[in-house]
Amino acid sequence: MAGCGHRLRYVFRLAIIGCGPAEETDRRDSHPDERIAIAAAIEPVRVGAVVVNVIGMDWRTESRYSAALAAVLIMQPLRGPTMGYVEKHLMNGENIVYRARLHYFVFLLPVAIAVSGLILALLIWRFSENGPAAAIVAVSFLIVSLLLAVPRFIRYRTSEFAITNKRVVVKVGLVHRHTLELVLAKLETIGVDQSVPGRIFNYGTIVVTGTGGTQEAFREIANPIEFRKHVQSELDQYGRSSRP
Repeated sequence: MAGCGHRLRYVFRLAIIGCGPAEETDRRDSHPDERIAIAAAIEPVRVGAVVVNVIGMDWRTESRYSAALAAVLIMQPLRGPTMGYVEKHLMNGENIVYRARLHYFVFLLPVAIAVSGLILALLIWRFSENGPAAAIVAVSFLIVSLLLAVPRFIRYRTSEFAITNKRVVVKVGLVHRHTLELVLAKLETIGVDQSVPGRIFNYGTIVVTGTGGTQEAFREIANPIEFRKHVQSELDQYGRSSRP
């Protein structure tokens, strides 16, 4: 049992930090069942093959490694890709000078619904002592919160906002992807629109205006003033470097 606990901790660590050269050596020398779980942490694309292998195990091994695989599949999206859209599409001599992200405010609605459901369930349990009804209310609110949180989480994880020494690059979305790659020579202005809550919590909408008056707006960006400041700085450096 102690050995199993050691292997599970090892799998969880791989799920979070990935696999390096030392871990590759350990993986070759590890238990065959352990290698199945580690493979899922290293390459999620092999999950289908992992599931097939798990089905063939006895119930004790299956229960242990099913738990490990579940943890791996949950943790893997939190790690994020090792190389994002911006890095994959850098031009020769192009360097990233600033990155922005969506603000945590995108999760406000699902969090508010979940907290409201828990408070309502506690009130029901406290004043009516009806445990089943309180549980139904709490679970119902949590399910609604989860359904709202999943698309927001995907949007949060797949949105990239970057300023390079040559371009402004934006990528939003996973299945329905929207991208903007505007060279500094074609960029006119970067506008920032902040509401009162946006000024308090430091988020807002950036409006990218290109030559010809074309505009692209991106909402709920964290620290939009800093984003605009870096764009203006790169525009200034680009203007000085382009002078004869």
